[in-house]
Amino acid sequence: MSAAGLDEGMASGGPLGWLHYNVILASRNGYPLPLMIGFTLYGNIMLRRESQGKRYPSWMLGWPVGLIVYTYPASVFAELMMQGITPRVFGNDRVLFFYTFWHFVIQRFDKFYEACCHKYVFIFLTAWWLADATRYALLTMERCVTQTPTLGKGIWTAFFWCGIVMIVRVMELTLRGFPARRLEDMVPNTPNVLKSPLLTMWTTMVLYLLYLAYGTDCDIFSKDGINAIECGNQNETVYAFATYMASIIHIARGFYMLNVGGKEVFGDMLCLGCAPGRQSHPLPGPSSDLEQPLLQKKK
Repeated sequence: MSAAGLDEGMASGGPLGWLHYNVILASRNGYPLPLMIGFTLYGNIMLRRESQGKRYPSWMLGWPVGLIVYTYPASVFAELMMQGITPRVFGNDRVLFFYTFWHFVIQRFDKFYEACCHKYVFIFLTAWWLADATRYALLTMERCVTQTPTLGKGIWTAFFWCGIVMIVRVMELTLRGFPARRLEDMVPNTPNVLKSPLLTMWTTMVLYLLYLAYGTDCDIFSKDGINAIECGNQNETVYAFATYMASIIHIARGFYMLNVGGKEVFGDMLCLGCAPGRQSHPLPGPSSDLEQPLLQKKK
């Protein structure tokens, strides 16, 4: 389905209409609970996976680290660096509630955590996470370019959004005594933008920027034009289409890589970026430990 025909396809209502209008399009002006719930769940799962499936060694540090480093790193640091504002997530009481709820559940209930890590369940959890990550990446792009209406601001926003996740996570893991991983193990050095969710997200952000700039009559880089936020409001169907495609591509990629290559696909990093000859991170089995670390434990 093309972006132009998306609204017509959703107009009949039902679950798809609710998803389109009450969740995806509504997310331009707020933070819908269905997206928030899945995003905060995924972040807490990743916090524990990076702890070898064990509880974080310090609740005082694990609580904020999980939020800043494993759940909302891109939005926190992009808003600090690229917009110069206090991250919006810190002022959202519902984020505090749902993040804390999932933090307690994932840290304390081993069976639930293990169920979330099931190889097929995790594909859909990651796709759920990607829907929220993609739509907020596009909104961040609009806000940054509205603040400084240049192509450069948009391009560097895309690089910063996709790159900061790796940097802050490697720093946190290093502080906990894990050896640093090679960059090519985090994001594959390939022109195939479908191979990794991060590469796909970067491409989506740049294509969305180029569409607003040159595929519409908004003239977002001109003082006499329409700013990027308003242009995005006028082209909300393209925004929704990009969000859906990110999740659909990931579901297809996840099942393909799992069934063909036996590899698990993560949403942000350390997914398909395994260098040739390196063993992929094993999936949890019913008779194994809860989790194998994404970074191998120091011998």
